[in-house]
Amino acid sequence: WRLKPAEELYDLQSDPDQIDNLADSEQHTAKLAELRQVLQDWCRRIRDVGFLPEGEFHARAAGTTVYEMARDDGVYPLDRIFAVAELATHRDMADLLSLRQRLSDADSAVRYWGVVGLLNRGEQAVEASQQVLREALDDESPWVQIAAALTLGRYGAAVDQRLAVDRLVEMAPWEQDVSVFISITALNALDELDDRAAHRMHAIAKFPARIDAGGWSPDERYNGYVRRLLEKILRDAGAKPPPGK
Repeated sequence: WRLKPAEELYDLQSDPDQIDNLADSEQHTAKLAELRQVLQDWCRRIRDVGFLPEGEFHARAAGTTVYEMARDDGVYPLDRIFAVAELATHRDMADLLSLRQRLSDADSAVRYWGVVGLLNRGEQAVEASQQVLREALDDESPWVQIAAALTLGRYGAAVDQRLAVDRLVEMAPWEQDVSVFISITALNALDELDDRAAHRMHAIAKFPARIDAGGWSPDERYNGYVRRLLEKILRDAGAKPPPGK
């Protein structure tokens, strides 16, 4: 979620450490277009699931495998998701209306990328999109909710920042029937918001932190992230570490 260049292009012979980004160089326009197309073709050929939040592709693959899910266009409409992800990555303010329209799409990943596109465009885009972002806090998808909360928490007015933090605090505890990915993603957002979450630190300090006390997780290697994120958030706020082991 931190801002990076929309595209990166490096001359690995003269610049092996990849310091000088040539993506905006007129001299390299043709090469940029060529490699962009190669990358896009490859993503479509392998049906790249990286356009979904990690917890989302596990949810969509319930009862089958991620590989099979990714090849079912009814479950994973890659072209539609890919198109809005590409739009979201760039920061042209002329795309605001198109991004806001994506927030009413039937597919949650399209809505997610619509929110990320507003986040990437910063305070001015968020100010112009407050209503749809507030509505996204109640989206049926947790990933859309969390992305909207981070966006409003970072760039919204004071009242929206509080609403956003409150929604993240509702979603972050790793409790029964809660996906570990929802907890991790919501905690990451709270960590990003720093002092904006100070008014709910007393509630965050009460979150369950034991790695054997949570809800659903596909593999125990994910579970320790919950406690480590809680420890970091509380440490940064000068609060006591969470109880449990």
